[in-house]
Amino acid sequence: MLRKVNKNFQVTLPPEFRNRFNVQEGDLLEVTESEEGVTIRPVEIEISWKILKNLKSFFPNS
Repeated sequence: MLRKVNKNFQVTLPPEFRNRFNVQEGDLLEVTESEEGVTIRPVEIEISWKILKNLKSFFPNS
C-alpha cells in the first residue's frame, strides 16, 4: 500500500491498519530504521501510580 507524505512529513495510517492494531488518536508509535527502511509499530507504556504521584510533585499546578 502506498501512502503520501504530506508537507509536515506526516503519513496517515489507513483505517484497516488503525483497526487491526487498535491505534487511537494520541497513541504512541515506535519508529525504527533498518537496512530495509522504516518500521512503525504501536507500543503500550505502563506507568505505575507511584511514578505518577512522584511526577505530579514536579507539576504542582496541574
